Amino acid sequence: MGIILKKMETADEIKEKAYVHWKSWHEACTGIVSQENLDKLTLEKYEKKHSDTVRKELKELL
Repeated sequence: MGIILKKMETADEIKEKAYVHWKSWHEACTGIVSQENLDKLTLEKYEKKHSDTVRKELKELL
C-alpha cells in the first residue's frame, strides 16, 4: 500500500487542510505549549498560509 500526496486545488481543500493543521496543533499541544502561543495560531492564519502556498505554486507553473 502506498501513500498518495495530492496538491490542494480548490478553496475547500485549502480550508480543510488548514483546519486539520490548526486543530492538530491545538489538540496535541494543549498543556505543552503556552495557551498564549496557541491562541496566536488562528484558523485564519493557517488558511492564509495554505492559500499563499497554492498561489506561489501556480506562479511557478505559469
